[in-house]
Amino acid sequence: MKNKNYRHKAFFALILFLSSLAIFSSCKDCSPVGQPTLIMDFFRFDSLQAFNSKIELDTQYITVSGEGIDSTLTAQADSSSYSLPLNPATTESRFIFNAGNGDFDTLDLTYLVETIVEGPDCGVYNEFDNIAVRFSTFDSVIVVKSKVEDGDLLHLEIFESESP
Repeated sequence: MKNKNYRHKAFFALILFLSSLAIFSSCKDCSPVGQPTLIMDFFRFDSLQAFNSKIELDTQYITVSGEGIDSTLTAQADSSSYSLPLNPATTESRFIFNAGNGDFDTLDLTYLVETIVEGPDCGVYNEFDNIAVRFSTFDSVIVVKSKVEDGDLLHLEIFESESP
């Protein structure tokens, strides 16, 4: 009889232990909420001396589209900043900037993609690192931060001598 009681208590203790383990292991903070996007800002310079004192440029681009991206991005009115999604299925992205007057600008970027799996509660997200400019029709592009993380403020500075 004692042996039977002992087995029931041991079984109950094991169930209690496994339940508490499941409850406490699922209570963890997950990293990013969504996929981070590349943030770029446009600036103007009039001469090489003025390059150090950059002036924010209100861009005139009507749309921005990307190869491998299933949507067209529309600029906010009077904005010099764009938030662009990178394609996690490849290590390069091309963006076409349409000024609406027949003028187009192109920006080709390369990067590394790392897929992060945090567990069943948090899911999967991608990190983009080593952002580099492969080709650009802009006057100048500076990579300010080469790793794209959620909550970043700026990755690329694009300089134009005048608004498109």
